[in-house]
Amino acid sequence: MKTNSNTLIYSVLVLLLLLLTASFVYEWGFKEGVKPVNMKPDAAGEMVSPPFPPSFDHPLGTDRNGNDLSLRILNGAKYTLIFVFGVGLLRVVFSIFFGALLTFTWKPIRKLIETFMQPYINIPAFILVYFLAFAFLPIDETHGMVPLMSFQFLVLTLVGIPLLMMVFSKEFGEILKMEYIHASFQLGASKRHIVLKHIIPVLRPRLMIVLLQQMISALILLLHLGVFQIFIGGELEGGIIGADEDLSLSKSGEWAGMVGQSISDLVTAPWIVLAPSLAFVGLILLLNIIIRQVDAKIA
Repeated sequence: MKTNSNTLIYSVLVLLLLLLTASFVYEWGFKEGVKPVNMKPDAAGEMVSPPFPPSFDHPLGTDRNGNDLSLRILNGAKYTLIFVFGVGLLRVVFSIFFGALLTFTWKPIRKLIETFMQPYINIPAFILVYFLAFAFLPIDETHGMVPLMSFQFLVLTLVGIPLLMMVFSKEFGEILKMEYIHASFQLGASKRHIVLKHIIPVLRPRLMIVLLQQMISALILLLHLGVFQIFIGGELEGGIIGADEDLSLSKSGEWAGMVGQSISDLVTAPWIVLAPSLAFVGLILLLNIIIRQVDAKIA
């Protein structure tokens, strides 16, 4: 059973790595040579304009500009995967660090910090991200996509740290009650030694689960932002062949942005919304598969 569990975990990880690699290969090697389909004959032989529904040539259909949705999803995969992995990883690392600091803080100050953090924790992350990164935006599209995306990455990371920090702090507190920890302190072990040699090894099997959960949390937050047409990396104006100035488009092309910019097509061309939505759901399912398998191994 353990072998089958490891095989499934590694298979999912390899699949995600291949998807990420293919996204970079397409971006650097083939994207420039791929042209949108502006006109195409229908079943009656008459020329029609995009969007085109799913077909043999375009398995997921095309958008209103004639771009193949399969290739758009492939192109946006690198932004989506790297962004949520980076957010999840930094949340875990900084939460462990600040959680350890909070655990060893003088008790009255620790209680004060926990009281201060409680209202913040109960505020929905979407509201915090909206006001911190978008409503009062110190960096906008004029600074370029990379600086804007970096700032948004920082904000999405920060909003997840307080709650996770409190969780780790409580876990550290429970571990510190164990007899072997008291024995280590009596033998002269430093707090740094206790954290690195005793607490982290106890939590290590669960850190993978926490990381994946934070990635899923970041994905859902991105989707909420995308639905409200708040795009990672900024937005472009334009719709069909860039002519509709009232429609905002995602500059980076990440999956949440693809969903958000296509909401208006849900009735007339539903495949434009469903294609990136299915990619989103598929990614969350894959991450949940790893979580279940890792959790089963720990149990």
